[in-house]
Amino acid sequence: CEVRNVRDLEMARDCGTRWFWTAARIMQDYDDLRAIGAAYYPGTLIIKRGTGCTLRDVKGAVQHVMQSSPYGKTTAEGLWVCERGIAGIGCEEDLRWRPDLLIVPQLKEAFPGLKVMVDCSHSTGRREYVEPIAMAAKGVGADGVMIEVMSNPEESPSDARQTIDIPTFRNIVVKLRRSET
Repeated sequence: CEVRNVRDLEMARDCGTRWFWTAARIMQDYDDLRAIGAAYYPGTLIIKRGTGCTLRDVKGAVQHVMQSSPYGKTTAEGLWVCERGIAGIGCEEDLRWRPDLLIVPQLKEAFPGLKVMVDCSHSTGRREYVEPIAMAAKGVGADGVMIEVMSNPEESPSDARQTIDIPTFRNIVVKLRRSET
């Protein structure tokens, strides 16, 4: 459930939702992040990285949530960051954004217990890059990947170009699992 403010969080929690993610655009809204940090548990909170945000910005967002958490600022338990790509030179011509895979180990080093996932669909905007980005994310230590999947991607009401079909998704999952052994 996407939360843009504490009211969204409270409504979602009242419905029994246990996974929450912030809208990428509020990653630098420290008041909302502190309020969400104070209220989000029990459950899991995913902070989506904004495309114009630096490593320092992401660290700041994580710190604001952790410092407001009722569990103290020493643990990142239940907290995830979703790397969605960053705006870069030429992105508008061939890619949606550019995946910043280096942020995965940097964040995990800075915040023990923090989980980091990579959005392999949004970070490039092109389905042919979903698999290689997923494998690279696994290689740099990502705890998970987010992939946009539909039975018929061409009929997707939005983001059709970055959406993969179910057989392709199954193939990626098999390869990711195989790389664990």
